[in-house]
Amino acid sequence: MKASQTIMIAMICLVLVIAAGCGDDAVAPEEPEEVLDRPPIPEPTYYSGPVPERSMELVVKTVPLSNYVASADSIWPAPGWCCDTGGCDFSCKFYPTFPGPNRIKLVESDTIVTHEDSLITDVTYIPSSTGYMGCNPLSSAPYLQHIRYWVRLGVVERYSGSTSVTVTRSTTKGVERTQAEEFGMSIGMEVSASGGLFVTFSATLRTEFSYSSSTSLTVSEEETVEESFTISCPDNRNIVYCVWQLVDEFRIIGVDGEEFTDPYYRFAAGSHLAICPTPEFVPMTTYFDNP
Repeated sequence: MKASQTIMIAMICLVLVIAAGCGDDAVAPEEPEEVLDRPPIPEPTYYSGPVPERSMELVVKTVPLSNYVASADSIWPAPGWCCDTGGCDFSCKFYPTFPGPNRIKLVESDTIVTHEDSLITDVTYIPSSTGYMGCNPLSSAPYLQHIRYWVRLGVVERYSGSTSVTVTRSTTKGVERTQAEEFGMSIGMEVSASGGLFVTFSATLRTEFSYSSSTSLTVSEEETVEESFTISCPDNRNIVYCVWQLVDEFRIIGVDGEEFTDPYYRFAAGSHLAICPTPEFVPMTTYFDNP
């Protein structure tokens, strides 16, 4: 067989192999898991040195809040509903959303909703009568922020010389149900019957932060867990041993980075925060010479 014929046959075989791999039965590679950043874990600089109970905070991501359904204890009515002089139904001051707090949609699809856009909340502005009250638009847009930090579990263990011991740490992981419901509603979460609260909560956070489906962010219901760890200290060494747990925290903040506030609203306490201890535990051993 001539060399030219051999090359031609090889090329035909290569084309057939490529075509076979591009058919409907080809298996797409799995999307690798996206791992979010973590702050550094604190360590002592000397054997008897201090170890903090909590690490520095790492801001993972901050985004404009696309949907904000606030939990308000009281509101300042819109100008059309109040006046600074006499002769109107409402003077310009705060009125409680009784029985409060009540939910009020203030941001929808990345847009601050104004009272001209028919932002009307069904509230009881006088304890004995229920009616409608116009609301002022927000003075500034809220933001959603994801931060991470480590918390130290239990005491700091210090050992010198040859040692082997097992320690146990008890803690919680996941978010408390009421907190997930309250914070989830604040960011526009709608729980479906099929998904359930915590599946929907995790999905809503991924959507707001534009995290991919492979991002290592899953929020589960709060539960108590217990973990055991074995500590080993070699001869002629001193060690400091700590167990750390990673915490995801989600906040609704203002442009200044502080908890979101607005002059026309008094928001319900705790509605702007969700603290979610994760199942990620890291035992940290720091070694020092034992002279």
